[in-house]
Amino acid sequence: MISRQFVLRSFLPVVMAAASSVTIYATDLYVPSEFATIGAAISAAVNGDTVFVADGIFTGNGNRNLNFNGKTITVQSENGPENCIISCDLTNTRGFLFNHSETYDSVLRGFTIRNGSQPYAEGGAISCINASPMITECVFSNNFALFGGAVHLENSNAIIAHCRILDNSVDNPDPELGAEGGGADCYNGGTPLFFDCLFMGNYAKSFGGGLNTDNSDFQAVNCTFTENECEIGAGISVKSADVIIENCIIWNNPVDEVSFFAGDPSITYTCILRETPWPGDGNIVLDPLLLTGPWGFGYLSAESTGQTADSPCIDSGSLGAIDICNGDPLICLNQVSTMINHLPDSDQVDMGSHFPLNFPTSYTPSPTPTITPTQEPTVTPSITPTHEPTSTPTFTPTGTQTPPTSTPTQQPPTATPTPTPTQQPPTATPTSTSTGTLPTSTPTPTITNTASPTPTATTTSSTNTPTHTPTRTATESPTPTATTHIPDLGVSIDLSESVFHPGDWFDLKVIVSNPGPDEYLFQPLAVVLDAYGLFFWYPGWTEDFTYDRIIVRVGQEPIDILAFEWPAVDGSARGIMVHAALLTQELTALFGEMDSEEFGWDP
Repeated sequence: MISRQFVLRSFLPVVMAAASSVTIYATDLYVPSEFATIGAAISAAVNGDTVFVADGIFTGNGNRNLNFNGKTITVQSENGPENCIISCDLTNTRGFLFNHSETYDSVLRGFTIRNGSQPYAEGGAISCINASPMITECVFSNNFALFGGAVHLENSNAIIAHCRILDNSVDNPDPELGAEGGGADCYNGGTPLFFDCLFMGNYAKSFGGGLNTDNSDFQAVNCTFTENECEIGAGISVKSADVIIENCIIWNNPVDEVSFFAGDPSITYTCILRETPWPGDGNIVLDPLLLTGPWGFGYLSAESTGQTADSPCIDSGSLGAIDICNGDPLICLNQVSTMINHLPDSDQVDMGSHFPLNFPTSYTPSPTPTITPTQEPTVTPSITPTHEPTSTPTFTPTGTQTPPTSTPTQQPPTATPTPTPTQQPPTATPTSTSTGTLPTSTPTPTITNTASPTPTATTTSSTNTPTHTPTRTATESPTPTATTHIPDLGVSIDLSESVFHPGDWFDLKVIVSNPGPDEYLFQPLAVVLDAYGLFFWYPGWTEDFTYDRIIVRVGQEPIDILAFEWPAVDGSARGIMVHAALLTQELTALFGEMDSEEFGWDP
């Protein structure tokens, strides 16, 4: 067996190399100065590149129905969503489709996507199917679909962070059929995270005016749901899912604020309009006193900014604002604001979504802000393009523009370990209902814990998987440094057998132990399959370093990693390793104890 000391030496260089490799040979590509369209730049980009998009309104072919094709690239605006707009304007168009197993290393940042229309499909602005990108600092407005007016997530662990989801809708032309998720829709597995997002003015024909889920355990942290409409669950609708909602405001969503059909929700430190507070720590039923400010509706009233009363949501969240962070680059909630004067949130975090500290370029400060972009949601969705300001350039490709020749799409390597040139590992298809699969596909992580938190300043927030989800340790005690070692904190591997035969059940779990008293939010968990020096990383089982982020609660908790029925294969093998470890937030050292186990197979 490989010694723990050896694993430590080999583990950390891989971690640090993975964190730095994206930028060593990275290239910046510019639209439209170098490439006529966003699509042309994405086609030319290779892993690690960044596509910068200038200010303007981007329309036409090459600027809609875009796809990363599995590339680990960043596509971002130069000056934020107010200044960089993707306007789809046609039926059967959307901004982006992610369907090539993208992870958090595929980043979309800083766009407004509007007027997407998918009347017979999902995701009017963005659709993620079996893919988990990082989508941050975007605005989705006036998009329409059958499911997920703005965002559709299917078997996805995507992170949607610091976004505003405004005035989107879903409807169905068949009067006998419904339409779900006016703002966003989660479906069929995965644990997506909505972090610091505003859902406002969205409409659904049947379920989930703001957010709907069906068998997908989403987490919503510091989100505001207001003025969304539908028949059932106007704020949030949950069907067959165990969801986590923390530090949120769900207020003034006719008809129902929240609706749960099946599942075990964990709702804490949340303000919900109902007769009594929702059961759980820190929940309140008090008017949040939302008001309009420089970026629109959703700010909190405060006497310090000239209002007559302080919102009860101020300083009422679960943790310090400095301790709750997400996005790429990392933005903590002490770097954004709920106040119309844009002073940063401090001390205990405020409930609800936050706004940037800077003021909009079109905003002129006045004693009483009067910018009110709120629209009344309509039952009949419209995809009529909004007026495009003449002062902003519009980029519509013409036949005279020839995008550069695209480079071949780089697909992730097949994660099939090859022990020796003559010994091929099994390639079975699972024969049970388990969500686990062989390393040749992406398993669905099951890391959601629905236990209620203790009344201390610890958190019940969960987060989703793959890579690049920078966050801070969420405790009010000092955050462990890269060299801190806490005895008895760490992971152990639970593997059903050490030698597998045809028909045996391969069941790999990681047991996370924490003696307390602190709990840890968004702690990186790395699990790697080591096939004779060839590494395959959970949860994507690719050769690119990736990891999950979990809540480390006090006590012991099993996390399912991989399960399948071992197939009939020729030959035998020994000495394949599984290593598992919690990492520090900086990904530079172990966080507690790690573990390694060896296994093999015989016919």
